[in-house]
Amino acid sequence: MKKLFLICLSLIFLTTPSVIRTAYARNEYMRVITQDTAFYRSEDLSERIFYLPYTYYVKLDSVNGNVAHIECSVKGGALIIDGYAEYDKLFADELSVENPYPDITLKTCRSAVLYSDRSLKNAVQYVFGDRELYYYGNETDDVGNNVYFVGYNGRLGYVAESDVYPFSVPDHPNPLTFIKEEEKPVEEDKSDSVGPESLRIVIIALLAASGLISLLIIVRKKDTATAVTFYDDNDYE
Repeated sequence: MKKLFLICLSLIFLTTPSVIRTAYARNEYMRVITQDTAFYRSEDLSERIFYLPYTYYVKLDSVNGNVAHIECSVKGGALIIDGYAEYDKLFADELSVENPYPDITLKTCRSAVLYSDRSLKNAVQYVFGDRELYYYGNETDDVGNNVYFVGYNGRLGYVAESDVYPFSVPDHPNPLTFIKEEEKPVEEDKSDSVGPESLRIVIIALLAASGLISLLIIVRKKDTATAVTFYDDNDYE
């Protein structure tokens, strides 16, 4: 019986996919390196929930082909959610990661509705004005309007862009090591550019030169006039 038990135990380990056996051994953070890295509900990537914030991190649990099982949250770890993403859109930058998730709160500009779907049809709850929502990512509704996937009062859902004050999503403070040097924006060389002070000096110089030229013309005309010979009466017979 003991031998049979050991054989069965061996078969279980042999038939378990390696990605599952090593999934939680890594437990590493991967970085979102494109603006269109989506967070999906299921492994077949058929239902997109939202687009993950660019330059921030997700926690990698396992990989199956090009599908990564991940976790994401907001700063402080409130409402951790797990789902799936395309593995080749994630990057292991091997940097020290202290705050992997976004620390961004949205504020409602009026009474709003939290919806369970990005088409904003199924209401979850009403939210009064000037309430803070935790930002997870962005999406669009059926007609292309921006909506945001947020957390509020222990619930997750979507809120319309028109119901929150304008905001911005800054890059994660870690260096953008996933961007190649040739892809980084090159700062304009301003050494040869003409600034306000240089322009003022150029204008003064031009005005001075113009005045000098005018003065020379006037003096030349005066010299020409005094050089004219007038006939004396004695020149006539």
